[in-house]
Amino acid sequence: IASEHAPHGIEEKGGDVFSAPSGIPNLDVMLPLMLDVVNRGGLALTDLVRMMCENPSRIFNVPGKGFIQPGADADLVILDMERETEVDPKQFYSKAKYSPFTGRKIQGAVDTVILRGRVAFSEGDFNVRPGFGRYLYRQL
Repeated sequence: IASEHAPHGIEEKGGDVFSAPSGIPNLDVMLPLMLDVVNRGGLALTDLVRMMCENPSRIFNVPGKGFIQPGADADLVILDMERETEVDPKQFYSKAKYSPFTGRKIQGAVDTVILRGRVAFSEGDFNVRPGFGRYLYRQL
């Protein structure tokens, strides 16, 4: 599973395929879309965790991330696998307010995000200020 969150304005995407910037804005919907795949039986939740958490940590050699284990950062996502929503770009947190998934009904949502042991996002609200994140240096 790969992501290139590309929040270009819709007006920038209006050119021909060779001049328009590539990518789509998917930061707000990538995990919920994958949870929907899990709910439909297309993927096991354990496989999704491996693909979206564990493998990136291994591939990019970022210790302390991607696993729940002693010594790792307390980064956790609490999911609501039952919540049903419809993709509505007006509700996106990113600056891009359009999506190729607009109107798609999905089951599965992020409820709470815990970052380094602190509740960073819960019930649709951010509980940390911009800049709370950290640059992740990778070891070569």
